[in-house]
Amino acid sequence: MTDVPPIRDWRSLQNEIEPGSVLVASAGAAPFEQRLLDGRHVLTADEPAKVGGGDAGPGPYELLLMALGACTSMTVKMYARRKGWPLEGAEVRLRPTGSTTRTVPTARTRMR
Repeated sequence: MTDVPPIRDWRSLQNEIEPGSVLVASAGAAPFEQRLLDGRHVLTADEPAKVGGGDAGPGPYELLLMALGACTSMTVKMYARRKGWPLEGAEVRLRPTGSTTRTVPTARTRMR
């Protein structure tokens, strides 16, 4: 595998992304740093310094847990709105359990 030069022109790449798809590209700033693009947003993912990353953003497991938590929280709020229930907000806390080969998230949800 050859080294690919870092991609820096994120705006032009954003315009090429089809709705509903994403692009993940090496950022080149740190060994594992990545840019995640969806056509509207640019996020950064990285690994922690203790495993050789630059800690410039959440790692893949954290991003996955964040996505699951966001989906859960949004669903709770949407359901409450449809039912006409008063709900100020929802808080979802997730953490991985198990080994790194079989990680299963555990969740705790609090509604206000």
